[in-house]
Amino acid sequence: MNPNTKILCVDDDPNILDSMTRSLYQHCRLTTALSGKSALEEMDKQEFAVIISDMRMPQMDGASFLALAKQKAPNSTRLLLTGHADIDAAGKAINEGNIFRFLFKPCVNEELISHLQDANRLHQLNKIEKELLENTLKGAINMLNSIMSITAPEAFSRTDNIKRLVVHMARCCGQSDHWQYEMAAMLSHVGCITLPPALLKRAFRGDLLNDEEKRLLRSAPRAGEKMVANIPRLENVAKMIGLQLVRPEKIPKHVAAEVRSGATMLRVAHNLDNMMQREGIKAATAASNLSAAFSTPFEQQLLRYTASFELEQNPENIRQLSFQQLRVGMTIDEDVLADNGSIVLCRGQRLSAALIDRLLNFSRHTPLKQPVRAIVSASVN
Repeated sequence: MNPNTKILCVDDDPNILDSMTRSLYQHCRLTTALSGKSALEEMDKQEFAVIISDMRMPQMDGASFLALAKQKAPNSTRLLLTGHADIDAAGKAINEGNIFRFLFKPCVNEELISHLQDANRLHQLNKIEKELLENTLKGAINMLNSIMSITAPEAFSRTDNIKRLVVHMARCCGQSDHWQYEMAAMLSHVGCITLPPALLKRAFRGDLLNDEEKRLLRSAPRAGEKMVANIPRLENVAKMIGLQLVRPEKIPKHVAAEVRSGATMLRVAHNLDNMMQREGIKAATAASNLSAAFSTPFEQQLLRYTASFELEQNPENIRQLSFQQLRVGMTIDEDVLADNGSIVLCRGQRLSAALIDRLLNFSRHTPLKQPVRAIVSASVN
């Protein structure tokens, strides 16, 4: 076991914690807590690979604590220390807290170290599998977004801004698994491919729509939900997309908390981005202007978080560039139009290799205005 492996040990007996500290100090970075409450506070400060808890503790027993620990840090491996008299309670803990293993007291040092090594090995395997799966999903969704940004540029031109807003909100909220919110933001407009291109152009331009057009536009999130629901592990992401236009108080009570939070983040982020783009204002100003429209405590909290969020829109970052000078990661700061007025790329699109190829290929056969105004971030420089 790597000596830097972080392990949290919880027991109401300070003598046991002292003994464990002496036994494990060479094997890991051990943090101890005398109660479940103290342990949860430690989990707010750092992430642990393994959490081991005594069963019998006052106020909050080991089973209750590990069930809460699972919610707060689902990727940590959990172990329970118990006496023979606690077997029935330990069985309940295994079901509710998803316990990897429970150990009987007294547990000799060699046996304890062996169990902790197994628990850490499981944590590492799960972490690798999770990262691989998430990166695979992100790669596939990035490719899908590149295709959709070409076929429906009006709908997907600002996906990157919305994604960054949502990820910023999720991090400020302390969400450990913010990848689901990122996926929801990246796919939030996928249902728009079911709508007529002319309607999308008018809607994202801010034109007045008739009742039928508004109905069609409101149907897009549910269409997107149906598409995404077929992808394994994205069931909650699909629900966030489907509920993104619904006010928090109208979301059914049986809906999971993370889905409710994700849908609200999407709704706030879309409104912020619309105002920022149409009025040319910063996120903090848009948040202040929208405060009356978002009245729930969570919505108000999200708006406050945007005070520390800004897109790279400083004048010194904006340049006039030819298509050959454009690079991946730059953001188009004006619509790129063909002679017939059709949009080749929309203002606000972050350039991928596919989008640059699209511009270069178009320009070989169709006159396009050059140079184009682009936002160049420090990472691209």
